Amino acid sequence: MLQISPEARLIILCVREPDASDPGAVRQAAERVLNWRAVYRLAVGQRVVAYVRRAIDGGVLSAPADFSTAVRNAELVGVAHVMRLDAELFRLMGAFRQDSQPVIVLKGPALARSIYPTRELRPYGDLDLVVHETDGVRTGAMLQAYGFAETAYAAEDARRARAGYVSRNTALHRIFTSHDGQVRVELHLDPLQLGLKPTSEAERWQRALPIPGIDHALMLAPEDQLIHLSVHAHKHGFDRLIWLKDIDLLIRTHGRTLNWQRVLEVARSEGVRSSVWYTMRLTALTLGTEVPAHAVSRLAPSAIMQRLYRRIWSPSTIAGMNGFMRRRAVQFHAAESWRGMLPSLLLMERRRSRARAILQYLIHR
Repeated sequence: MLQISPEARLIILCVREPDASDPGAVRQAAERVLNWRAVYRLAVGQRVVAYVRRAIDGGVLSAPADFSTAVRNAELVGVAHVMRLDAELFRLMGAFRQDSQPVIVLKGPALARSIYPTRELRPYGDLDLVVHETDGVRTGAMLQAYGFAETAYAAEDARRARAGYVSRNTALHRIFTSHDGQVRVELHLDPLQLGLKPTSEAERWQRALPIPGIDHALMLAPEDQLIHLSVHAHKHGFDRLIWLKDIDLLIRTHGRTLNWQRVLEVARSEGVRSSVWYTMRLTALTLGTEVPAHAVSRLAPSAIMQRLYRRIWSPSTIAGMNGFMRRRAVQFHAAESWRGMLPSLLLMERRRSRARAILQYLIHR
């Protein structure tokens, strides 16, 4: 049993699918809640307000009137923001289509339309786009032509400063913001953003699929989705429950047809087996997802590494919604000092590539 607060437990039970929870458990959890303001803050911060609202409207959760009103208002705010983001996304897709330029849309817009039963259950706060490396410059120019201004990003500025010996192995990450500051677009050349040159990018593009309802936009294939979502959640310290919910629904939607051998091969090639293993493990512990045992066992790292992961990213801390980013432990950031690069050398795979970059740093600094 995970040792978490009554408020966090209530949120988790509301987010679980019916076969992994029951109305009685939700009611018992609600009776133990001491701070409904804390429940509200968690629901908003974890991007799961719509799930709490669904539990209230379905009669599963009986909550104070002011809490119920606040939840509905927060959901409406989120829906309005998503509508604004979608309007910009459709406008940009028109530009990409006119230019015959392929583009992959990550996370929210793709997932809301492919694995969630209703789109309002998967809010999102920005747009993440992936383009081919050869299209990076012209895509940036296109975004500026469409009214977006590039926003300073300290980590990327530092990366560029070391171009030529260390960061030639890293992927570009640029941020653009609309004139009113309401829409943020993150432009990537690599969805994993690990700080190492990706090994499977051409195959990812070949496997990409159309997004239902968004003309010209592509999304990652289910196997690549699982890997990307796991790495993204891990990189951010599993600090949003909605990211585990993405994994939960992806496995529920595609688990029986998922090519687990491909997941293993790509995860091994990119050096992220531990990320995928631990994200699935946390999802199963938190949301009751039935993850195939054979997949977990084949992805699992050594016993020592398993203990390290459980200590650094404690399941009770994550389920208690107290996760936080430990970027250096996952992402190899070549703009850091060599000491800043060491955590990912220990905790992630592709250690030869990481060690080589550290050596380059030491030689050329």
